[in-house]
Amino acid sequence: MLPTVDPPSQAQDSASIVGVIFAAGMSSRYGKMNKLLVSVNQDGKIKRQKNQFNDDINDSVIRRSTRTLLNSNLSQVFVVVGYQSDRIHRNLSGLDVNFIENTAYASGHSSSVHAAVEVFNSRKNEPIDAAVFALGDMPYVDPKSVNTLIRAYQNGIGSALAAGYKGQRGNPVLFDQQYFSDLLDCSGDNGGKEVLLSASDGAIVETGDPGTLEDINQPSDLS
Repeated sequence: MLPTVDPPSQAQDSASIVGVIFAAGMSSRYGKMNKLLVSVNQDGKIKRQKNQFNDDINDSVIRRSTRTLLNSNLSQVFVVVGYQSDRIHRNLSGLDVNFIENTAYASGHSSSVHAAVEVFNSRKNEPIDAAVFALGDMPYVDPKSVNTLIRAYQNGIGSALAAGYKGQRGNPVLFDQQYFSDLLDCSGDNGGKEVLLSASDGAIVETGDPGTLEDINQPSDLS
């Protein structure tokens, strides 16, 4: 079991930390609609508003989740796309993100982790110290929670960290680059949980944010 720690109040260094949003899944449990493209109101209620491509664009689940990372202190944000990637691209138009294509998305969540890590490993001239991995179907995470993870890492709290709420492990998670090779060994829908739980200095960082536990799996989660 991972220990729960309180976050430090200030950052101590300027490590290069990037963010990744996973948006390649097929949304099979949600029904006929792609849950990432469903729009929500400010209060979280589902809203129907279509653009010319018949896509929900007004504060969609994926757009909101992506803005969470963009509004944090990450140096760069990547979005891993696969299923209906053209629609995700359009939905995130105007946002300062870099897209990573995952052609093996049908094989499970780990394929998106692999796609991201392979891009990181290829950046020899721009090394990455750590990455925050976030889920595209978690639109209620506060950007402050991402910054809390960043501060904890920069202060040496741990090299594998999960955002938490009242002691429960949630998302996003942060991995130091030392774990990138281990993440490439993940398979199926295991997106790094075993790597996190087996880390010698892994920890849950208390954020006080219930959004770190709230994902969207079915329409009732938005009502």
